[in-house]
Parts: sequence; structure tokens; C-alpha cells
Amino acid sequence: MSGTPLKFETPIQDAISRIRFAPTSHNLLISSWDSKLRLYDNETAAFSAGSDGCVRRYDLDSGICETIGNHDDIATCIGYSDETSQVIIAGLDKKIYAWDARMEKGKGYAFESLDSEVTSMSLSGLNMMVTMRASILMCDLRSPLKPFESKDSDLKTTIICGSASPHAKGFAVGSADG
Repeated sequence: MSGTPLKFETPIQDAISRIRFAPTSHNLLISSWDSKLRLYDNETAAFSAGSDGCVRRYDLDSGICETIGNHDDIATCIGYSDETSQVIIAGLDKKIYAWDARMEKGKGYAFESLDSEVTSMSLSGLNMMVTMRASILMCDLRSPLKPFESKDSDLKTTIICGSASPHAKGFAVGSADG
């Protein structure tokens, strides 16, 4: 890859926990361990999930932050589906919750209880991929209770990150061992 790295006027002083580009622009959203959410450009809303289990919606124009729901334990993964207008969150409570971003707070529902904690989640169109230990589940967000693919990874250790390719044609996973 070639290119010039981004230079920030005020560098982040703590560990970065997650980086996301907006799905329809080149805006960059960064969360860090100093409990701050930073947006670089002009999106109007952002969602976060954290170690307190709370799911929050930030109105980046007004500065208003509201809690729209929560997990029973630490929330580990968050994603947004443009196709279903859902904020989807997985956590150490072995559950996956979805909140309709168009509805009022507290209107979330659990659509999957799992045997293990979710270590990563990836959304691509109407498809969701989650990893737990060395297992991978692929689900259609329209019927998430029935995974259309379930397999164990060839990795002998816990999967810590994963990403689904567009249209559920494949995926990539990684572990702490490489």
C-alpha cells in the first residue's frame, strides 16, 4: 500500500480500541480507552458499546448521548446494518442483541443466545458472521436464529478477529498466533 498517513491535530493519548470508516463516506470514527469517541469529518450519528455493557447513540451535531440498551456483561462487538437499520451488538454474556436505530431506546431484542462469548463480528449486506473460540457462524439478518453456515476453524487457538466478504462468498479470520 502506498499513501500518506493521516496526521491528527490532537493525537490520541490512550490505547485505541476500535477504528471504523463510515459505510457511505470517508469519515473515520475512533474509540479509545480514555472513554472518548472521535469523529473525523461530518457524519451525524454514531453508536458505541462498552465495558459497562451499555449501547449508546451519539448525535454528533448536538452532542447528545443517550443509552439505547445494554448487555448483561461487557459488549465486545458492534455493527450497523444499512439494510435492516439495526445496531447489532455481541457481548461476553453470550448473546447477540439488535436495536432498530429508528426506534426509541429500550426497543432492542436478543436474537441469539450462544454457547460461548463472541470474539468478533462482521456485517456484510444482510449477512452476519460471528466467531466464538474456534467456531464461525454465518447468519442472514432476516432469519438470524438459523445459521446458514457453521464451521470450526482450522486454527487451533481462539479466533480474535474476523471479516466477512461481500455477499457471504467467504471470510477471513485471525488469531493471536497469526
